[in-house]
Amino acid sequence: PEAGAAHLEPWLGPGKHTVEDLIEADYRNIVQAGLGMVDPKLAQALAEDALKSRYQLEQWGLRFHQRWLMHHGVPLVVLLNRLLQENGVQILEEVLVSDLLVHRGQCAGATGVDFQGNSLVIRAGAVVLATGGDAALYRYNFHPPCVTGDGQAMGYRAGATLANMEFGQIFLCTVPTKAHPHTGLLRTPGARLTNGRNEEFLARHLPEGVTVPDVLQTRGEYNPFTTRDCGKFFDIAITREILAGRAGPHGGVFLDLTGPDVTRPDNATEDWLNYRGIYLDERPLEMLPARHCAHGGLLIDEQGCSTIPGLYAGGGEVAAGDHGADRLGGHMLASSQVFGSRAGRHAARFARSQGVPDVPSSSIDHSLEAIAGLRDRKGSVTPRAVKQEIQQRMWEDMLVIRTPEGFQRVLQMVARAREESLPALRVETPMQLVEALEVQNMLAVAEMETRAAEMRGESRGSHSRMDYTERDDANWLCSITLREEDGRMALGTQALDPGWKDRPGDMKHARWG
Repeated sequence: PEAGAAHLEPWLGPGKHTVEDLIEADYRNIVQAGLGMVDPKLAQALAEDALKSRYQLEQWGLRFHQRWLMHHGVPLVVLLNRLLQENGVQILEEVLVSDLLVHRGQCAGATGVDFQGNSLVIRAGAVVLATGGDAALYRYNFHPPCVTGDGQAMGYRAGATLANMEFGQIFLCTVPTKAHPHTGLLRTPGARLTNGRNEEFLARHLPEGVTVPDVLQTRGEYNPFTTRDCGKFFDIAITREILAGRAGPHGGVFLDLTGPDVTRPDNATEDWLNYRGIYLDERPLEMLPARHCAHGGLLIDEQGCSTIPGLYAGGGEVAAGDHGADRLGGHMLASSQVFGSRAGRHAARFARSQGVPDVPSSSIDHSLEAIAGLRDRKGSVTPRAVKQEIQQRMWEDMLVIRTPEGFQRVLQMVARAREESLPALRVETPMQLVEALEVQNMLAVAEMETRAAEMRGESRGSHSRMDYTERDDANWLCSITLREEDGRMALGTQALDPGWKDRPGDMKHARWG
């Protein structure tokens, strides 16, 4: 604690602190970053168990660099994969799980398809979803193409309650090489921000009283886009320039750091970009906003239990309540470990006590028919083409700039795809079958996110409406919930933290993202 609290000093003050001090400060920061959309019980569990999870990972052989886990989640994947193999866990690789089996209100397994096109039935006493978020719904994102909101879509069809689907994390992204540039570069003396026509554009997108230096200084303090201060105008301006057709050759705008009077960034920042083939002294940096993490998913309790017995969500991006309108950096990895562990333990106890339900063949056949109905389609539309349409529309209308007109465009696209594109699909290979199933999930999640964003008549955290630009605690200090009822999408509200009050000074412009 004495050496590792530098990132918490804006809230604790310098000096020595106990572990309890750090846990309490982390808890308060999670809650404040979430702006009332966090379940305090989940935030407390996350803050308290994060240190235990770290100690457990270290005992298993994971090495930390001081307080950092280097190379993001890669060492976690390597370590946990080894542990799975050493403990004889059965792993089905190259498989898409497409639907959950629910019998008499209890989750009893899943169905899916492997990459050779064979259907699978998996019976289970409990199911833990660990499918990640929704980043592949957006044209520009930092994730593999398989991150298509499958867990959220399956949970929704199974009847689970979801929440906070309108919130997520948005980072700046370089193109064509995908990397996240350190936002501190925006404060570099001598740097120029231009569009594809070499025009400096930021000033013309700012309201009266807000200056370019104010925006660049504020936006350079943290990583994610948020509406909580004037830094939001940076991402809004970039998006407007791109949508107006004034982008560079790869679709972004330019941050030029090649001038002779530009102060060079620190070595760590340069090394991060150089490793990805980006050299700031050779050419301007082309960049745009991109989707990173989802903050919404299945509503869970402290043990990872969803609203369906036997169905769990292992934290990370498939669950809701441990993050809110914004989140702290590094806490998505922590969430996956804390709630993955809690969900696993509780699911094991549940399965041991309840056994594996005897699901009638009629229920299984119904799930398998959904897969069979997509096989060997002879239409003219490829699943890839539908994916690309979804991704483009979601990036334009559901990332940084959200408007009533944009919501209607997304919902119309979803309806048209279901009515016209899905019946006209061409599915000739096993991978096209996998993609066709992913398309159905993407359409479901796109509708959930859009309807939740349309319902929330304010701007809060990452949710940025152009017609409701301010936060409205009087009317919207509650999370929006979604569930399937009689074949329709039913929306409601639930106050996860009804006593939440804004902290004076908010996040104090520390690098909280």
